[in-house]
Amino acid sequence: MSARERDFAFMQEVLGAFQRMGTLESGSIRAVAQKFGMTRTKVRKILITLGALASPLPDEAVALRDKGLTVQQIAAKLGLATSTVSTYLPYATVLYKGEERSANALRIKGFRQKLGTISQKQLGQAGKRNSVRPAQICSSHVLQEADLWSEGIFKPHKQQETSMEFEPKERKVMKLHLELNTEGLSKKNWNILRKYSDVNQGISRDLLAPAEMTLHALHFVIMQSFGWLNGHLHHFALEEKEMQALTSGNLRKFLDWVGLYFRFPISDNSDIYWDDNFAGDRSFRNWLREKYTAPYDYKGQSEHFMLARMKALEFISQHRHLRVYSSFQDWMAAGQPNMDAVSSTKRIEEVSLEEADRVFEEPVGQLIERLTLAEVLGYSDGWQVDATAFHKEAMIRYERNLPRLEKLLQDMRDATWLKAHPNAKSFNGKPVAPGQSQVDELISKHMLQNELRQMNLEAIPVTNRLQYQYDYGDGWEVTVFCEGIFNQENSSKPASEISEQVYQVQKTGKPLCIAMDGKRLLDDVGGIGGYCNFLSTINGKNATAKQEMKEWARGLDWTGRRCSPDKLL
Repeated sequence: MSARERDFAFMQEVLGAFQRMGTLESGSIRAVAQKFGMTRTKVRKILITLGALASPLPDEAVALRDKGLTVQQIAAKLGLATSTVSTYLPYATVLYKGEERSANALRIKGFRQKLGTISQKQLGQAGKRNSVRPAQICSSHVLQEADLWSEGIFKPHKQQETSMEFEPKERKVMKLHLELNTEGLSKKNWNILRKYSDVNQGISRDLLAPAEMTLHALHFVIMQSFGWLNGHLHHFALEEKEMQALTSGNLRKFLDWVGLYFRFPISDNSDIYWDDNFAGDRSFRNWLREKYTAPYDYKGQSEHFMLARMKALEFISQHRHLRVYSSFQDWMAAGQPNMDAVSSTKRIEEVSLEEADRVFEEPVGQLIERLTLAEVLGYSDGWQVDATAFHKEAMIRYERNLPRLEKLLQDMRDATWLKAHPNAKSFNGKPVAPGQSQVDELISKHMLQNELRQMNLEAIPVTNRLQYQYDYGDGWEVTVFCEGIFNQENSSKPASEISEQVYQVQKTGKPLCIAMDGKRLLDDVGGIGGYCNFLSTINGKNATAKQEMKEWARGLDWTGRRCSPDKLL
C-alpha cells in the first residue's frame, strides 16, 4: 500500500469513528481528536475533505487553491482571516497522521520559503474580523466582536513602537524561570539532547521581565525563547492547587471568575489572536521583539471584564442544566455502552470542571492574557481572603457599570446601522441632517477599548507558577516560575551579579534572558520526542535524510546555532 493509500485509509478511520453511532466519538470532533491523538482542527479538516461536514467557505476558496494560491493569498482575496481559511479549506491531498511525518510531507514543507511559511502559520490577522466562524453561545443583545469590526468602524492599530527609556524607579522586575516539560523522556533521548542540543539539566530559560508585561506579551517571549513560530493555539492556566482554591473544581464557581482571571470557554480565535499580523515583509524575530517590549497593551475585546462577565451570566441564565458525559476511560471500563448510558443531566451548580471540559470545545480554565505578570504572579500568604474581597468588589462594579455598558453597546449598534445606511433620512424617529457625520459623533463619544479598559479591575496575584501549553498536537508544555520581584519598595534585592541586568530591564522595558539550558527548538516536529528524532536524523549517517530534514527545518526558521542568553531576546 502506498503512502497516499495509507493516509486515505487513516482518514476513513477518522470518518468512521465520527459517524459510528453508539460510541463516545459519535458526532464529537473533540472525542475523535482525543481518540486519534490529533488536534480538533485536523479532525475537522478531514471531515470537510471527505464531505462529512459542510465547509462555511465559498466554493471560490477551493478554486483559488487549485489555481496555486496560498492560504494567505486566498484569505486576502476573500477578505477572511488566514485561520478561517486554514481551518475550513479541504485538504488538497491526503495528510500525515499526528506526529508521523512522511518523508514526502517533510520534503514539501521543507522547500517552502521561510518568511512565507511563518506568515501563513499565523492564526489570525488584525483588521480582518469579518471571518466565517461557528455560531457561539451568546444572545443577540451582547454586541459581538464581528459587529464592531466588520463595518470598519473600529480598526485596530499597530502596537506602538518605541525606543524610549524609562526611569528605573518606575518599573518592577520579575525573575522568571521557564522550564519545558520533559516528563517521560527516555535515557536515550536525554543523551541525544545533551550531545546535540547543549542540554545540561533540562530545556529552560531564566528571564528578567517587567512586572507590567501582559501574559499576551509573555506568550511572544516564550515563542522567541524556545524557537517556535506562533502558528498554533496556546493558553496559560493555573496549577491544580490554585485552581481548586478559586473554584472548588466547580463550573458554576468558575464562571464567577470569568473576566477576572479566566476566559469564557467558548472562544473566538479571531479576537484572541488579534495580534497575529506577521506579513513576511521583515524579520520574524524582530517582529516578535516588538510584541514584548513596553509599552504593553491589549487590543482584543472578549477578555475585558464587563463583556466576559456578561457572556458568563448569559450562559448561566440559558443553561440551568447541562448534559455531561463520562470520561473516555470510564466509557472503556464500562464496556463501551451506548451514549445514553454514559451521560446524565445535571444542574449547572453540580457540574465539575472535569465534566465541563467535555461540554465545551475549548479547555476550561484558560487565563485571560490582558492580565499583567504582577496581577497573577507573586502571591503572598492570605491571598484567598484578598481574592474573596476582590471578587465582591468586582460584582459590585459590574452592576454599577452595566447600564453604562448597555448604552455603549446600543450606540455601537446605532453607529453600525448608520454606517450601512449613509443616505437615511431619519434614524430612531429623528431626522438625519445632510452632511452631519453622526457615525463619527458616536465613535468619538464612545471609544470602545478605552471604555472597556476603564471598567476592568486590577487583579491580585494568586500563584507563583503558571502552566503554558502550545500546539496541542505536539503537546509542548512550559512551567513559568516566579522566583523573585525586584523594586524600590520591597526587601527583595537583586544579587550583585544581576543588579545591572535588573537595571537594564527597568530602564528599557524589555525582558532579558540571563541564563539558558538547551538550544532553540522548532515547530511541527512532533513534540520533545520528535525533536530528539530530528536531532538524530540530522546528525546521522544517511546523507539524503540529513539534507532533506535540514532543508525542512530551515524553512521553519531553525538554524541549530548556539545563542548566548543576552542575545536570545
